[in-house]
Amino acid sequence: MYAKRNSTENSVRNVTVEWRNRNNNNNKKEGSSLSSINEKFITKSYIYSDASELNSYMSTLFDYVLVVGLQEHKTCSSDQLNLYEYFSKLTPIILWKYPEEISNMNTAIPEFCFPDPSSRTEYKKNDSEIFQFTLTNFDASRTYGYCIRVCQKNKNPIVICIISQIDALEMYYTVLLEAAKLYQSNMNDLKLFLSAIYHKSFPNRGESLVVGFGDPNRKEIILNRCIDRRLEHINLNTILNYPFDFVIDIFESFLTEKKIIFLSNKLSLLSSTIQAFETLLYPFNWPHTYIPVLPSYLIEMCDAPTPYIIGLMRSCKSDLSKYRSGGVDGDMLIVDLDKQRFIYDTAPAPRSASSNHRILPESLLKALKIDLYNLVHNNSSNKSQLTDLDKNVELCRVFLKVFVKTIGNYANFIVPDKDNKEQFIFLEKEFINEAKSPEIKKFLDYFTKTQLFEVFIVKKLTPGIRFGLMFDDAIRKEEFESNRHSLAVNVCSQKAITIRQLKNKDKTRKARF
Repeated sequence: MYAKRNSTENSVRNVTVEWRNRNNNNNKKEGSSLSSINEKFITKSYIYSDASELNSYMSTLFDYVLVVGLQEHKTCSSDQLNLYEYFSKLTPIILWKYPEEISNMNTAIPEFCFPDPSSRTEYKKNDSEIFQFTLTNFDASRTYGYCIRVCQKNKNPIVICIISQIDALEMYYTVLLEAAKLYQSNMNDLKLFLSAIYHKSFPNRGESLVVGFGDPNRKEIILNRCIDRRLEHINLNTILNYPFDFVIDIFESFLTEKKIIFLSNKLSLLSSTIQAFETLLYPFNWPHTYIPVLPSYLIEMCDAPTPYIIGLMRSCKSDLSKYRSGGVDGDMLIVDLDKQRFIYDTAPAPRSASSNHRILPESLLKALKIDLYNLVHNNSSNKSQLTDLDKNVELCRVFLKVFVKTIGNYANFIVPDKDNKEQFIFLEKEFINEAKSPEIKKFLDYFTKTQLFEVFIVKKLTPGIRFGLMFDDAIRKEEFESNRHSLAVNVCSQKAITIRQLKNKDKTRKARF
């Protein structure tokens, strides 16, 4: 079943794992460096983590790993006129797992590894690709599946899938790339590699694990944990390959909690784009159904009455006609990522080129487009010196500024409860009425009624939860810049008044003589 390696040049018999940037461990390799870690971002990792990471303790690096393949079997035709007609069908099955004793796994995972229709020709259209799926548990927590689909000559592809409770895209993708190489050379080496890293405790943000193979001819691999979780899902190429209006329309659809279905031929594009848009919501988290990759046999979930984010392969598009009733009230949007357009035949578009359908203030929309244009065309100050990482940080900042401008004064309306001084309440009406402009007030009238905002406020009112600290930091910076600008304007005004007064006195003096 598995290919065997003919030589032992790349043996991984002596796999070693070491920490880097771990404060309480000085076991570092001499002469080694980690250029991808930007030291200016190294700080307390809880600032950059979400609640699930703070409340979770993982004694292992991942839950388990599966190798999922396709099994062909004959299925009887459903046509009553052809009872003796059979056709071939491919069904996902688990070929291998690590650790072997794992038994409490989700039985639906193989279907998520191969979510597209079970057609042999469909699987051979695309090259090997990396993608991610998300499972929402009964307690609203999420389980993440990190996958790489490996194409094999004259064989059906396989998928290597890492299951984890933690969202650590960059680190797990590095593991997947190495696992795919080892799978194609020697399964024993794959098992040795996974066993070497499995029992390592999960790294904090800003830390790294260095995996060596005991072979001077083979490079070590570095498992990085990005210090800012947003940067694992944001990429300029993911977002800014699309027209600005297209991006903003989708962003607003998230804010208004629509039912949004994304379509694409590529799993990698589907999952990465959906994750990127959800990340742009920071400091808010999507509180509804979230399935970046949905198997075709579960397409009935598109008929759910509540908001959702769902990603489907393009081959499922024709089946969506059964669920058009879900969009009668204009609450469904189907996004065609490949053709960069919206499909409006299921319902009236929740957005159009007309600003009448917008909820964001027009002034902020203009500023957002200008910022995006400057980022793409490298027009802002110091852009020539920015790295890709810096540009991704800038993209996060551009969208974060929208929330700073609209709800940046929220903390002023969190006050002690009169009946219970140990608890706090949020003065929603006062918050809306104190909006800086009628446009922002209109936005707040709508946005404060969403679950996005409600969950945000609940977290802010809950004692002991350090949540959205980067957002609060951005608000303080905005206030500082605003106060500095006001001070500069006042100083200039005072100077102008003083000069005017001196000129008037001079004129009066001359008139007397």
